[in-house]
Amino acid sequence: MLRKILPLAVIGLTLAMALGYGPDLLRLQTPGADAEWAALEYGKEWAAYLAPEQACPGGESVDASVAEQQVTVLCMLNWARGQRGLAALQTSPVLMQSTQLKAADLARCDEFVHAPCGVAYDAGARSLGYQLPLGENIAWGTGPARAPRPTVDGWLHSPGHRKNLFRPQWREQGIGLLRVNRYLGEDDAAVWVSQFGG
Repeated sequence: MLRKILPLAVIGLTLAMALGYGPDLLRLQTPGADAEWAALEYGKEWAAYLAPEQACPGGESVDASVAEQQVTVLCMLNWARGQRGLAALQTSPVLMQSTQLKAADLARCDEFVHAPCGVAYDAGARSLGYQLPLGENIAWGTGPARAPRPTVDGWLHSPGHRKNLFRPQWREQGIGLLRVNRYLGEDDAAVWVSQFGG
């Protein structure tokens, strides 16, 4: 029976990765395992939009400080927009604070949705007085998938997240990162929130 199921499972996983569901598969790594970067595969379709290490250093670092990882993701998002011919986005102090509030809500409610605990997706930004249009991308991961490069790769290979990133009307952005001991049943996770405004 196992001999019949195993090939189907491999085909299913391969198809899922080809359709851009790589980050979800990466998240299923065994928590606490010493994951090897060699086993981490990035999507190919949007690879030209994924900043190289020279352009945005620290892309695969899970040990860098939160501030360093945030700078790397902000760089990578602007680099991807530049590849698309779009203007770089300024960093907004209000959106930086708002994304941290959202990451904390996601962790506190232990939900992976844009409206954790039933609170509107833009509640944090609005509570800080932000009145401009707002877009949001969220991600989470464990093991190597906690790092900036796999996070941005996941957004690039998700049609909705990519569309949000490449909206020409955005003028500013913020990025939040919260490291949590346990999230959605997994240990040692990173919760990412990207917000765009303008």
